[in-house]
Amino acid sequence: MFGSIGVLSFAPFSFKYALVVSYTYLIYKLFRSNDNRNLNNLFLWSFGYWAIGTSWIIVSIYYYGNVSLLGSILLFLILSIGCIIFFFLPILLLKRVIINKSNNLLLFVPFILILVEFGRYYFLGGFPWLLPGYIFLDTPYEILYGLIGVSGLSLLLYMFVASNVVLYSNKTYLLAFNLFLFISLMSPNIFESNKSDGDIVNLAIIQPSTDPFKKFDNDYLNDIEQEFVSLSSQAAEKADILVWPEAPLPYTSESARSQSLIKNIEKPLISGFFSYQDGNLYNSIINSEQEIKYNKRKLVPFGEYIPFESFLRGLISFFDMPMSNMTRGDSSKQMNVGYGSFSPLVCFDIVFGEMVRKDVKTSNYLINVSNDTWFGNSFGPYQHLEISRIRSIENNIPIVRATNDGISALIDSKGTIVDYMGKGTSGVLHVKLVPTDVRTFYNKYGNLLLYLYLLIVSIKIFFVRMKNA
Repeated sequence: MFGSIGVLSFAPFSFKYALVVSYTYLIYKLFRSNDNRNLNNLFLWSFGYWAIGTSWIIVSIYYYGNVSLLGSILLFLILSIGCIIFFFLPILLLKRVIINKSNNLLLFVPFILILVEFGRYYFLGGFPWLLPGYIFLDTPYEILYGLIGVSGLSLLLYMFVASNVVLYSNKTYLLAFNLFLFISLMSPNIFESNKSDGDIVNLAIIQPSTDPFKKFDNDYLNDIEQEFVSLSSQAAEKADILVWPEAPLPYTSESARSQSLIKNIEKPLISGFFSYQDGNLYNSIINSEQEIKYNKRKLVPFGEYIPFESFLRGLISFFDMPMSNMTRGDSSKQMNVGYGSFSPLVCFDIVFGEMVRKDVKTSNYLINVSNDTWFGNSFGPYQHLEISRIRSIENNIPIVRATNDGISALIDSKGTIVDYMGKGTSGVLHVKLVPTDVRTFYNKYGNLLLYLYLLIVSIKIFFVRMKNA
C-alpha cells in the first residue's frame, strides 16, 4: 500500500507529497524499525511502487504483443520482480556494507539511495523511470534542475525522508517539518521564467492518430500514407518545417515507396522511419534536407529487442512481434534544418538525462519523435511528457515532441508546455519555437556537485568504519 501511494506523486496525478509519505515509511521500516523482515518489507514496498507505477507496460504487452490478458499480467509480474531484484534489493546490500555501528541516517541513507538510483540508470541498459527527482516539476524547487539535475533533486528528496525518520520521536518538529514539505511541494512554481527573444522557427507537428497495427496491413497502408500527405499539405501553408512521429510507416527510409512519399512533401521534413543499414534494422530519424540519419540508442526491451533472445525468441508470440529485432545506434547526431541545429532523439532516448545533456551542448533545440500509442490511456504517455519537460529545464533547451496519437507538444526552454495536442486526436499542431544556445550549469558540468557529495560521504564512511573497527 505505501509503495503504491508513492505513484500518486507522478503524472497524471502529481500529488507530490505522497512520495514523502511513501519513502518515509520505507526508510523507517528498513533503518529504524525493530522489525527484522527487511527483505519482505522492501520487496512488498517495491512491488507496490514499481508494479503500479509502470502498469502501462501491461497495456503494451496485451495490445502490441497480442498476448492474452492473463499472459500479459504474468509477463509483467516477471518483469516487475526482475526490476525489483536489480533496482531495489541493492539497498539492503549497501545497508549491510556501509552501516556498521553508526546510526547517522542523515548521512548514510541518502548516500545509499542515490547509489542505487545511479545503478538504475546504467544497469541492464537502464530504466530511469519513476525517479524521485521527477516530482519537483511545477514546484518552487524546479529551478534546481538546471543546477543539479534530476538525481540531485532525488538526493534532496532522500534527505527530506531521512530527516522525517530522524524527527519521528519528536512529534512537534516532525509536524512542523512535514507542514513545510507539504506546502512547498504542493505550491506552484513562483519564479517567473524570462521570455526568450530572437529568431522564431515555424514548425508543424503532424499527429495522424493512426492504428499502429494497421500500418502493417497492406489494405490500410494507402490510407495512412494519404493521411500524412493530406495533413502535411495543410501544414505547409504556415510551417517552415514539418515533423512526423516515430516510425509511422512499415517500410524503411531507403525504400522506393518512402522516397516517393517524401518527394510529395512540399517542405523540409523531419520524421521517424525504420532504416536498414549494413544488414541491420534501426529505429531512425531522417531529415529530408540531409543524408545523415540518427539511430535510436536506447531500445525498449521486449519491444524493440529481446533480451536473452536465443532462449525467448519463438517461446510465445509476444517475442516474435513485428520490429522486435532492432539494432542499437552507437552515436549522437546533430542535424540542420531552417534556423540553427537540433538534436534528434527517438522516444525512450529522452529518458536518459546524462545522454541528453551531452547531445544538446551545441544544439539550438531538440526534436523527440515518439509513439505512445502502445500505452493507450494509461500513465505512460503522461509520465513520458513529464520527463521531457524536465529535460528542457535541465538544459535550457526547447523541445518539439511529435507522437502518433498524443501527447504532441512544444515545450519551451523553461519546461512550459506552450501548446499541445491531446491523446487520440488527429491533426496539425502549429508551433513557434525560439531556439537558444545558452546552457545551464547542469548541462555544462553534469552531476559534478553530486559526485563531490558522494566523495565527501565516502571519505566520512571510511573514517567511521575505521573508528568502529
